[in-house]
Amino acid sequence: MLTKENYFRTVLREELAKRQRVNAAYSLRAFAKTLGMQPPTLSAVLAGKRPLPTSAAETLPEKLAFSPAEKKRFLNSVYYRKVPAPIVQSIEAAAASTVLNDELHFKIIAEWEHYAILTLVETHGFKPEKTWIAKRLKISEATAQAALNRLQESGLVSIDKAGRLKLHQVNVTTTEDLTSTALRQSHKEALTLGADKLDSVAVELRDFSSMTMAVCPEKLPEAKKLIRSFQKQLCALLEEGKRTEVYQLCVQLYPLTDTSSQPLTQPRNQPENQPLNQPLNQPENQPLNQPLNQPLNQKDHL
Repeated sequence: MLTKENYFRTVLREELAKRQRVNAAYSLRAFAKTLGMQPPTLSAVLAGKRPLPTSAAETLPEKLAFSPAEKKRFLNSVYYRKVPAPIVQSIEAAAASTVLNDELHFKIIAEWEHYAILTLVETHGFKPEKTWIAKRLKISEATAQAALNRLQESGLVSIDKAGRLKLHQVNVTTTEDLTSTALRQSHKEALTLGADKLDSVAVELRDFSSMTMAVCPEKLPEAKKLIRSFQKQLCALLEEGKRTEVYQLCVQLYPLTDTSSQPLTQPRNQPENQPLNQPLNQPENQPLNQPLNQPLNQKDHL
């Protein structure tokens, strides 16, 4: 049942177990640090000896990248532990349409297949068939169909009587911090995809490169502008001529040194309202700048 008291415990236990499968040395103390909780408190929560503090419950959905439906279910299990089921059900029914709407948009932003399909529409020989799409993107037919359904439900595409798929310009405003959370999930998926393509795609058909540099943090806003400009120029170049393939460009610029004591010029988690008719791989926040000295360029030629 949606509001069982132990649901939030189950979620936290499963999340800890998932991390420990990836890293056997991952500890409860490390998990508590990630969640912003004291280890003894988290230990007692997982053991069923105390409820999850509401202050912690409010921040955990974002830290664990929950979708809107997952967040609602998680918070309901925390807040409604002692509320009679009929009352809980009436509260849930009142907000159901909003949650479903947010869940739909979250998945479109967070899962790469949706924008891959929207871009695939622009390629030569496109067919609005799940079998064809699945083969071109190397995904299952079920995944292709689910993504097509979501795109239609959102109004981003429609399929006419002749079976032609049509793109639509639709601006969607999401609630709370849904867009920024979904974008972070999208970036993580892009990194995972990139790691896979490094092994599965011939070097002639891809490019992986990196550089390490000493930087002046004050130049970061300008660097971000340069990155955005480069992205637009590259897109304009590659879109000329007969388009037959869908590519994804990922650019990461991040510190290797500890920046936890550095003052932020912007809030870490700004809510974002992003039109869903634009490429999903938008920056989470804004501007960065470029080094003046020539850094070591470590380019992949393998």
